[in-house]
Amino acid sequence: MEVGAYLEAHKLNEAVTNSLCICRENELDEFLILSPYGICQECLVHWGGCSGCN
Repeated sequence: MEVGAYLEAHKLNEAVTNSLCICRENELDEFLILSPYGICQECLVHWGGCSGCN
């Protein structure tokens, strides 16, 4: 998980309101965009309050 954006938002006293995961099997495959789940969802609640992440 990339925490740099969360830490930068905290430093600037900004809420994190969205998060996503972009992945693909290899450089030739299409990108898959996933919504936050598990630990990412918990980070959104902690760092930015709950913005429809239930």
